[in-house]
Amino acid sequence: VSGDLAPSDYIEIGSHNSKIRNLEVSADGTQLLSASEDGTIRLWSLDAPRLPIKTFAGHLNFVFDAIFFNQEEFIISASQDRSIRLWDIENKFTSVFMSHTVPLHALAVNNNTNLIATADTNGTVYWWDMRQFDQEPNILLLEEEGHDGFVQALAFEPNQRILASAGREGSIIIWDLIRSNPIQQIPEAHDDSIRSLAYSPDGSYLASSSFDETVKIWDMETPSQEPIKILRDHNEDVRTLIFHPDGAWLATGAWDGRIILWNWETGDTVMWEEHTASVRSLTITPDGNVLVSADRGGIIKMWDISGIVENNELVEPKVYHDALVTYGGSVDAIMFSPDSRYLYSAGEDKSILVWDWANLNQPPLSMSTAHKLPIVKIQYLEETNQIMSLSEDGQIWKTQLIENFAKEVCDQIIQPLTEQEYQEIVGENEIDRPISCQSEP
Repeated sequence: VSGDLAPSDYIEIGSHNSKIRNLEVSADGTQLLSASEDGTIRLWSLDAPRLPIKTFAGHLNFVFDAIFFNQEEFIISASQDRSIRLWDIENKFTSVFMSHTVPLHALAVNNNTNLIATADTNGTVYWWDMRQFDQEPNILLLEEEGHDGFVQALAFEPNQRILASAGREGSIIIWDLIRSNPIQQIPEAHDDSIRSLAYSPDGSYLASSSFDETVKIWDMETPSQEPIKILRDHNEDVRTLIFHPDGAWLATGAWDGRIILWNWETGDTVMWEEHTASVRSLTITPDGNVLVSADRGGIIKMWDISGIVENNELVEPKVYHDALVTYGGSVDAIMFSPDSRYLYSAGEDKSILVWDWANLNQPPLSMSTAHKLPIVKIQYLEETNQIMSLSEDGQIWKTQLIENFAKEVCDQIIQPLTEQEYQEIVGENEIDRPISCQSEP
């Protein structure tokens, strides 16, 4: 992009009463959607843009995002009023399909069944189907026997409409989402607050970790009030856990910086302490060969665990790559893109960093978000190819995957971009460093 624009190269469009936070053009290029801090979404015709075709009002605070949906019959919007709304463009009908009166505290996504679940600090669990945005969220709440206050963790059974929730008081509830009823309740699963839940890849087992310094395995096919296995090798709060893709190994991370790789079937463990700060998040490459850990000090470390898992060699894993330094404070959430090309990290600096897995020596790209407080959870949405992020302010936002955004730019301009050229294209708030597009042969 170079040179000055002639008057014929642009058109002037009407305005909002406050700052505009998001713009989206329809697929056929005839309409423009705008979301604003004035609490409205406006639909504009690019043929006659002086006045909006329609204005959608109903949010009680800033509208941060608005997108076309379902072949542009609907609009989905997200607002600081803690709601997500579905708008029927033709009839201006609106439906709030995610609204919390208090901040959210947990988030889970199941891309196999297109389900999302959230929970708030009052102990209420909400869930909905991503393909049915026109419906109110389903609410799971037991007045007398439910969670007492905070729901600390959620996990979906991989292949069924079953959700596990864990409370601050140490209880676990297994929900049948089809009937909206609990199918199992474990009131005293742990002696202290539960920090993390994870289902095994086949859904047969559920793992839980707690402030009580233990990790427990629960048999989901033969429900019981007692776990089938307990790991007691941690000396402090066990903050995070994840199953290996083969289901036999479980990785756990604790406040003291210790990581344990546990074959819960045999009882074998491999333990190492390389983090000097609390381990906040763990993830494993889809092929199961590399474990990635992130800590409160902003350090991300990678471990080659292929020999341990494949050969049952109980030795400390080798370092896969030099540590990554974020310089933005605690890293509380990490995950891989579905194709393993990118590692995503998020935390105290309220942005999402994108690391190229094949070029880890390169600085990360930075995706800005609307969060005002640190991000504590990120999840991938396969249906929309976006990342959902949850922050300490109890807000959830969606962010487009950065490789898709970069591809859109590259599809239009096949040449390396300078930082100035790049900023002219994407604006000031999108990505912190320029990308280079591959030249055509």
